[in-house]
Amino acid sequence: MRGDYQIYGGTLSEMLPPTRNDRKVAIMVKGELARELFAQLGPDIKQEQACSSSADYRERRRGDIACVHTKEAGYECYFGFDLRTGKGMYGAIC
Repeated sequence: MRGDYQIYGGTLSEMLPPTRNDRKVAIMVKGELARELFAQLGPDIKQEQACSSSADYRERRRGDIACVHTKEAGYECYFGFDLRTGKGMYGAIC
């Protein structure tokens, strides 16, 4: 499994150092796992709702998980968790 993660406080757009009361994790996976997740999420979202208008960009979302595919980067999926509550949340922003 390939990917990356970031533990942070605040929001995805304005990350701060994590604290005892504000800890979240954003996770990104690539490769075969991301390809399998992409396939399970259903149809691509409409182009006007996607994070990119590039011709080779495909995006699928379900709940708090988003997966994208481009010819250059391949498959990538993003999701996150609030580490205090365990609840799922988005792991990326456009």
